[in-house]
Amino acid sequence: MIQVLLATYNSQRFLAEQLDSLMAQDYSDFEILVSDADSKDDTLEIITDFQKRYPGKIRLLSTKPASACQNFSRLIAAADSELMMFCDHDDVWKKDKIRLSVEAYRKMEKKYGSHTPLLIFTDSEIVDITLTPRYSSMMRSQRLNMSRFTPERTIIQNYASGNTMLFNRALQKLVLPVGSSAIMHDHWTALAAAFFGHICYVDIPTIYYRQHGNNVLGAFRYSIFSCLKKFINKSGHLRASLYRNLEQGREFLTLHKELLTPEQGELLRELERFPKMHWPARCRFLIKHGILKEGILRNIGMFLTT
Repeated sequence: MIQVLLATYNSQRFLAEQLDSLMAQDYSDFEILVSDADSKDDTLEIITDFQKRYPGKIRLLSTKPASACQNFSRLIAAADSELMMFCDHDDVWKKDKIRLSVEAYRKMEKKYGSHTPLLIFTDSEIVDITLTPRYSSMMRSQRLNMSRFTPERTIIQNYASGNTMLFNRALQKLVLPVGSSAIMHDHWTALAAAFFGHICYVDIPTIYYRQHGNNVLGAFRYSIFSCLKKFINKSGHLRASLYRNLEQGREFLTLHKELLTPEQGELLRELERFPKMHWPARCRFLIKHGILKEGILRNIGMFLTT
């Protein structure tokens, strides 16, 4: 059994289309757990309608106010199945999404065992508000290459989008509790898999990742122009984002201190000192531990705003 963890908030515009795509999956052994963050529109009515149409398929767990990260954290804590998948309310799943993810997981499980924390994620097709294609591959449009992936890179850049993830119960145990400094549920989950488990990337788009202007975290195409624009207009934001990522990494490693290797323990100790370092020392720290982003332009921007 798989539990699909669906977080909603004022989701009436796109929710029915997303739920329709879930019910059209060619893999049927799943249950949808819903946590709502106190929607003020017709979100709950839509959920109730689908519960009537598909008895036993959808469970509404909560309707209390929460941020997006808190809302998903409630779902992670409530899940009790072998496998779990995150689901955003405004995307559309391709009909083979669950099946392809499960098939990839079973191959990893055969190699590493079900007691090993395992995470699967896939590519996305980026579309506009009407589902018109924009980019056929989010990974390629953002020039993300899993061959250069390391746990340390995950501290400041999350390769794995939550809306494409599937993970097992062993990873769920490491993810909980989600820290107070967690930026988003999927980044926190990716940290746990990167440092203490295994990650498998499936190079197939399994969702239509809708861009509509109100995405909590949207997608942009990596280019010289986009990076320069971001640096010029949002240099202060970039610096704040870097420090938030480092604080998230520090809290995550602190919570799992007993699992760290000596090298990871050194990384944690230096992370704790990072805010007090002068600029050259901060740059040396990032290079020493391989805490780098994907692409020269991203790294230049990071070092300039460190």
